[in-house]
Amino acid sequence: MFRALLILAVLSAALPAFAQYEVSLKLDHINYVSQEPMMATVTIVNRSGADVILGGPGGRPWLSFNVKDSQERSHSPLQSTSDEPIIFEAGSTMARKVQLGETHSITEEGTYSITVSAYHPASGQYYVSNRVRFVITDAKPYGKPIVFGVPAGMEDAGRSRRYVIMVHRDMDRSYLYFRLVDDRSGQKLRTYQLGTVSVVREPQMTVDRENNLHVMFLAAPDLTIHQVIGPDGKPKEREFFRDTETTRPMLFLTRDNTVVARGGLQFDPVAENKKQQEAASKVRSVSDRPPGL
Repeated sequence: MFRALLILAVLSAALPAFAQYEVSLKLDHINYVSQEPMMATVTIVNRSGADVILGGPGGRPWLSFNVKDSQERSHSPLQSTSDEPIIFEAGSTMARKVQLGETHSITEEGTYSITVSAYHPASGQYYVSNRVRFVITDAKPYGKPIVFGVPAGMEDAGRSRRYVIMVHRDMDRSYLYFRLVDDRSGQKLRTYQLGTVSVVREPQMTVDRENNLHVMFLAAPDLTIHQVIGPDGKPKEREFFRDTETTRPMLFLTRDNTVVARGGLQFDPVAENKKQQEAASKVRSVSDRPPGL
């Protein structure tokens, strides 16, 4: 009897612990420009057989991201909490998008990996996801940076900064990036992607009298984007144009230093796409023919 119990105990110890969570991780893409925000999608399946309460004021962090470089050295972990309790029902699946920003603002080029751990309150354990690899590169400035002073009334008013536009060539297409740099220290304050770009037509960039940056670039053969960015580096306005038979959109600076877009035809791609979908849904297929035809 004792021998049977001993064998059972040994076999039980050899079995893997029951996974309360099934955790998976995906990134929005593989190649990133230095300090570009990374969007992670975390998917968790509750296999515990019981409802779980996540988050809550004073609750311990329930998502923890761990980034390692090619030498397996870890960066400071990014933890995610919630101000309101979240009931995670047994057997259900939760998908959560998390932007990895300031904590994981990686400046050094190289190959990295990332995992996410999800905390299970009842067992007091973290369950780790798959490992995802990504690459950090940097892009050279396209054209000359624009130096400006932060306007009065804004944070760091009077400080000198630089607007920088960069083109990053990925495997199958090119992307236009924006970067805000402190002119004195050289610190990169913001970096993010503006969209795909075709350098067949040179991007335009200029500032208006409020020191907003205006960028116009060809995103596709029949799509030109006019993007406005504030002195704080945050995007403000975005307009879409297509060429006409006689004109194409361009930026112009008026005498009072107002930037205007002229030429081409302005349109709303979301509204246009919706109209196309509605029109397509009204088209009858062969199977919709009246009986007897």
